[in-house]
Amino acid sequence: MDEYSSGLLLWFEGVPDHGEFGPDDIPDDFHPWYADLIRWVNGTVHLLEKTAFYDGFYKAFGFGGYPCIWCKHLHCVAEETKGIVDESIRRKCRHMDLVRPSMEAAGIDIFAPARTIGWELNTIPCKNMEYRKIVHSRIHSVGRVLIE
Repeated sequence: MDEYSSGLLLWFEGVPDHGEFGPDDIPDDFHPWYADLIRWVNGTVHLLEKTAFYDGFYKAFGFGGYPCIWCKHLHCVAEETKGIVDESIRRKCRHMDLVRPSMEAAGIDIFAPARTIGWELNTIPCKNMEYRKIVHSRIHSVGRVLIE
């Protein structure tokens, strides 16, 4: 991170194609239900990173959020593998060009920089602290693209 002096913070409001909802509206098989949100955040990050790279910013690097969603549900090479997943299997990913690490997986604090620029960013409230059971639909997601 010390090599970067500029970048973009991206703000995303709500969950596409799901107006107002509560925790009981979210199905048990929630991964596909959140697919449009995850594609929106991570797709935008990927596009901006790629654009910056081809504009000459060769160190451009994007961070999205949430788990990977690029494959259709249960068609991920790693998820199809029986037993313990060896990291070498992940090299066979069908969408390696699109997958970006999430900031939370990399231990990056996005809350401090967001608050520094005046964004009201909070953790997503979930019923009984269960990831898939978002309490209300007024959530905000953030992406980050480091430029140089």
